[in-house]
Amino acid sequence: MRIARVEAIAYGAIAGRVVEPGTGLTVIHGPNESGKSSTMQLIRGVLFGFPALRGEGPRREPKGGGQRSGRVDIVGEDGRRFRVERTHGSAVAIADADGEPVEIGRAHV
Repeated sequence: MRIARVEAIAYGAIAGRVVEPGTGLTVIHGPNESGKSSTMQLIRGVLFGFPALRGEGPRREPKGGGQRSGRVDIVGEDGRRFRVERTHGSAVAIADADGEPVEIGRAHV
């Protein structure tokens, strides 16, 4: 399985950014404060849930307000594509390449 596309719908300074890694090894690099860590945290948040914002850690609140949200497209070993979408405080939504909802237990990526 591989990540084919990452879209930051509303996530700190990277809101609106789209990353489309190629096949094989992908290296994300850039200067400080360019969004490398935010991109990785967005992927983790979409796939596993966004952590609560508290304390003095990094803040990824959307600059325009609202809830943190993003999409991650995943391609399975068999070539099937799935879109995983999550907004902080909401359940994860998974759809197939046609946009049809997929039950979590039936995604089999």
